[in-house]
Parts: sequence; structure tokens; C-alpha cells
Amino acid sequence: MGLLDQDGFVSELAKLYEKRKLGGSVWISMKRVSRDVRTPRKQPIGAKCLVRATDGKKKISCAVLAKDSIRFQLDLMDVVKAHTGGLKDQPKKTRGMKGKTS
Repeated sequence: MGLLDQDGFVSELAKLYEKRKLGGSVWISMKRVSRDVRTPRKQPIGAKCLVRATDGKKKISCAVLAKDSIRFQLDLMDVVKAHTGGLKDQPKKTRGMKGKTS
């Protein structure tokens, strides 16, 4: 699949989470992307971030410019918070008495 726009990525990510609601995992990765130095550009473009998500079968990705990163992070945070509410806390291990003193 090619690069999606930011809104399309967020909606597809929500669909991935819904599909894996009962079981499975969704992985999200972010990577800074630098442009190829061999191809000169007339106007400098700010730094980009490549965001990828997969559930092991379906892969989606989008590129986020630095100026749009705050809005994208907020949208991404809303989706992740909405779909990770069912996580269970692990039980705390209780330590037994190290030694009995009499």
C-alpha cells in the first residue's frame, strides 16, 4: 500500500485496532526521513517522519511534515487511547518473609 494522507492513516489505524480488538497486536513505528542529497530541491522542505503501522497482515504508512507533527500526534494519541482501554494490570508479586526470627 502506498503512503496515505494523515487523516486516512488515522482512520485506517482505528480500523486495524477494531479488527484486533479480541486478540492480536498492532505495532506502530516512527522513523525520521531525510531527503536524497543527489536530487536538489528549489525550496527546502522541513524534516519528515515516516509513520508505519501493521497488525502482521496489513501494513499502512504515512509521511508527516514537521509543521504538522503536533496535530498528527494528538490525533494518533486519541486513537491509541480509545482502543487500548482494555489492558489489564499485571498482578504484583508479593515477597515472602526472607527469614523468620524467633
